Parts: sequence; C-alpha cells; structure tokens
Amino acid sequence: MKSFFSLILLLSLSWTATAQTFIFAVKRAADAEPVSYAHIQISNTLQGVVTNSNGLGTLTVPSKYSDDEVKISFMGYEVKVLQIKQLKSDQINEVLLEENDMELSGVSVVDIGISPSDFYLKTMEMVDITFYTKSYTGLASYSEQVIEDGDPTFNYEMEVLYDAQGFRKATGKNRFTNNDDVYFKKLNNLEGEQKYSHESVGDLLNFDFLNGRLGLTHDTYLYSFMINKNGIEKRLLYEPDIEKVSNWSFEDLQELDGEKFVKLVKKGTNGHVIYWVNINTYQIKTIERKIIRNTSEFTHQVHGYAKGDIDLRIDYFLVDGLSYVKQVEINEFKRVGISPELGSKRVKAKLVFHEHTNEKPDKKKKVGIDFIDTIVMKK
Repeated sequence: MKSFFSLILLLSLSWTATAQTFIFAVKRAADAEPVSYAHIQISNTLQGVVTNSNGLGTLTVPSKYSDDEVKISFMGYEVKVLQIKQLKSDQINEVLLEENDMELSGVSVVDIGISPSDFYLKTMEMVDITFYTKSYTGLASYSEQVIEDGDPTFNYEMEVLYDAQGFRKATGKNRFTNNDDVYFKKLNNLEGEQKYSHESVGDLLNFDFLNGRLGLTHDTYLYSFMINKNGIEKRLLYEPDIEKVSNWSFEDLQELDGEKFVKLVKKGTNGHVIYWVNINTYQIKTIERKIIRNTSEFTHQVHGYAKGDIDLRIDYFLVDGLSYVKQVEINEFKRVGISPELGSKRVKAKLVFHEHTNEKPDKKKKVGIDFIDTIVMKK
C-alpha cells in the first residue's frame, strides 16, 4: 500500500486559478431518467461528487488533473469513462449510463455461495483492512435545508475543514469518542431563520429544562449531524452487534466496473440497515440506516424533537484499494410534542469530502453547540 503521506502530497497541492468546474447530468440510457447517487470521480482520487436526487453533480477539476479521466459509475450500469479535456465547462455534460448484462437486479433471493449472516460477520472482520485506519484532514462542503410545518424556512452552505480520526475499532475509554470533527472555514450562502429550536419548543410546551437553558436561538444541526454520523457509523462498523446475526438477507446483486456488489439488509420494526458490499473483497461501498422513533418511548414532550426519525446514507470512494468517506447525507424528522399536529421540523443536510490537505485545524473554529448563533447568524 502506498504511504499515506505520499497520498496527501499528491492530493494536497493547491488549486490553481485555471481549475475548471463541470456540471453533469447523469441519466439512464434506456429512458433518460436521472440516476441518483451516481459516482463522478477523477480516477483513483478523492476528487469527485455523488449526484443528487435529480442526477446532477458539479465537479471542480484542478489543472493538475486536466490530462486525467473521469469515471461515472452506478451499480447495475456500465462505467462511463470521459477524458477531462473533452468535457464542456460552458454547458451541462449529459452522461447516459447503459445497464450491464446482469439479470439479478430486483430479485428477492441472491445466492453468492455464503449465507447472509456469515457474509455479514466476514464483512465486519474486514473493516480494519478495507478502510483507511489513520487520521487525516481534508476540505469539505456542508449544506443544510430546514423545512418547518411543511415550508422551507432556513438554509445555508459553507466550507469546512474535516478532521477524520480514521477508521479504528473503538475500545475501552475511546468507545464513546467521536471519530470526526469539523472546523468552520467560509460561509457561502445563508437564507432565512429557523422557526423552531430546542429551547423554543421547550417554551411552547412549557417544558422545564432540568439542566438549565443554553440561551440558543437556533439549533446547531451540523453539531448533531456529526454526532449522528459518528455514532451510527461507529455502531455499524467499529462496534457491530456480531452476537446477533439473524434476520440478515440479500436483496440484490449488482455489477460495477467488473466487480459484483450485494445488497445486505437487516430489517426491524424500528427501521433497517443496508450495506452494499463487494462480494470478493468485502469492501463496503455504501451504508444506509433508517431509524424510526416510537413516540410511546419518548420520556418527555421535547424528546421527540431532540430524538427524531433519521435517514442516513454514507458513500465511500475507493482510493489505492482503501475506502474513504466521500459523502454523508442525513434527513431527520423532528416532532414538536408527541402529536405531529403541534408542529414538525425536517432537516436535510449533506457533507461532501473533497480532498486531503496538510492544513492544521483552527481549534477556535471547531463547530460546537452554539455554532449557528455565534458564527453563521453573524456572517
């Protein structure tokens, strides 16, 4: 394996003024329908994007990659390879993906020569081998949209320094330590204000905060975003429940660039877990987690707001045979009181990792519980 430091040296060269930005519209060749979550990646680098729900992706290419190629891929489709010099910066680059020859998509029973439970155990055993295990720092973008009582009320976009502690299995005193932190760099866009916050909901419901009020007008969702991402990812990768391996199943088998990935699923009354895993290397490409909160289990009126339903998706990019976080999306539904008729808040947030850097984090700009009030709303 190449030295991590040589990888950093390669990826951390400064972007020049001649960097170009390209917009892609990725569609299915059969019917021109958009392809969500397609990977657009400069070959074997962390430079890339994952398309949105409309199949659109915007990629900025530094001049050092101008002679390289871009791979556009989605499981179940043939990989499209484009030379960067052939791309158009003044128009949308439409990419049509052809379905591959596999005929297993959508089947309910998939036989790959191993039981789903044994496959799950083997995948968990390989986490430390298939993921990069050292800490690293990189540039990332973060966007957030808030919808309250059905209406958009607040959104912003910014650039952050992403400090990842690496993919280590947590043990002992590190068991509950977050494995990632983010540091503010630049605010690119800000619109509106939040209608609900933890404290305003408490006031609305006449709730007595036993530990005192924090005095915050807005919720700092990026703070809770990282807590949710770190906590869920840690439980799914570093501290998996390997004692309970029943109820796993294979739901699909797809091919990508000559490799086969199986959809490994475990469903329950309170949600599901989905892994897309390479059947030969046990490398995880995507994790999806759905958590449904049972309102009967809320300990108090504000619990349903603090602990909402969560849809999480993490996509990983492969670089030099190892997986790195590329994109994290969290969609959380919060309830104002036990009854949804009182009000609701949905937060859609996305963090996209762009490139490694040697930049040292400014500890004073670490995202904390008061981040939106003290940083975002004052910009």
